[in-house]
Amino acid sequence: MKKSIQPLFLAFVVLTVLLSGCAPASTPIPPTQIPPTFTPSPIPPTFTPEPTATKESTALLPGLKPANVTVNLKQRGFTCDPVEQVQPYYITTCTKDSVDYSLRVDIWGRQAIAVDWIESSVLQFANPDKEFAASFLGFIATMPYDGAVQEEARNWVETTLPNLTGQGDVREKVFAGVKYSLYGIPTAIHLVMGDLP
Repeated sequence: MKKSIQPLFLAFVVLTVLLSGCAPASTPIPPTQIPPTFTPSPIPPTFTPEPTATKESTALLPGLKPANVTVNLKQRGFTCDPVEQVQPYYITTCTKDSVDYSLRVDIWGRQAIAVDWIESSVLQFANPDKEFAASFLGFIATMPYDGAVQEEARNWVETTLPNLTGQGDVREKVFAGVKYSLYGIPTAIHLVMGDLP
């Protein structure tokens, strides 16, 4: 029986070698690549250009530039530092100090020419004056981003600030898609506009 299997096995090996030499070489297709196919079509192909990407502003305070804020603040006696990159953000800080108070505005953005977030604060060292804080933060609330409802935002700040009850009391409202947060204690009140993504 052993002799009858050997010629069969030998014939199988020879046939396999012959057939493998006749077949075209195949290139394996990676599993993530779909082989191209051709489907005849009666309509000739037309050239359709790829649409060009238009870069839309991704800033959370659209249309507002740091310069819009700093120019307004410098006209009111603030000193503004040059823009600084603090990965992944750019920040510009403006301050105005006196014996009685310290005003600070931090302008944050993911791009040097865009604004995502503005944090402004009023620190008062003796006899805190809510009207003074409301006036300054109300002014900040009027920064001119696209779609801003400046007077509505100012009125909200000026009427909400006197009602803050202290630590942990955060008042929030959205104006034209931008979130405003007002919080603090009488000696340290903050207004935040926008968000840091």
